Order: sequence, then C-alpha cells, then structure tokens
Amino acid sequence: MRWKLVKWFELLGQANWVDYGGDFESDTTFEAGGTFLFLKDKIGVGARFETGDSDTARAYFRWNFGR
Repeated sequence: MRWKLVKWFELLGQANWVDYGGDFESDTTFEAGGTFLFLKDKIGVGARFETGDSDTARAYFRWNFGR
C-alpha cells in the first residue's frame, strides 16, 4: 500500500506471503519505505527496507516524464 501523507512525502508498506507446498515452508516478508517528492511529483528520492530470509536495504531515485 502507498500513502501520500503530505504533498511531498509518500510512505510504502507491503507484506508478502508465499506457500510453496510440499516439503517447502511458507515464507513471509515485510517491506517499508518512503519517498521524498520534488517538482510536482516529477522527481523522487527514497529508501526501502525489506526483512525476511535476508534483510535488504535500497536507496533509489525516480523520475516521471509524463504530464
């Protein structure tokens, strides 16, 4: 889910559950992140953290060429 808390900040939250069946165990991962937006949402800078079998942190830059 994404929430735009204020005009220039967006929050992201996500949960994933996988059940492979058979001999495999089910697995659940959680992800949280935030994005700061600039120039009327055309440019964004953010970070995300995912926890599960292996913890992962990401930083990213995004842009939108649309209207």
